[in-house]
Amino acid sequence: MDLRGIGANLDESDAYTREEAMEAEVGDRLVVKGHYAHEPLRDGEILEVGPEGNPPYLVRWEDGHVSLVFPGPDAYVDHLARATAR
Repeated sequence: MDLRGIGANLDESDAYTREEAMEAEVGDRLVVKGHYAHEPLRDGEILEVGPEGNPPYLVRWEDGHVSLVFPGPDAYVDHLARATAR
């Protein structure tokens, strides 16, 4: 089987090659997964967002600590505020 040229016609517009941008609004929750099986999820309320809802986010964590966060691949935005407002 000749595998040369496979993927040669792919570009950045293909769905599986681009990453979805993380977008949030004030009041959404940022959830960060634990790195190990025994570590719990960490979540906090998003207090401020960057341009167009993109990171960085100012987050108040459940312990009251406030930090500026550039979320990694282990994080996602939970849009609870928008879901309950409908």
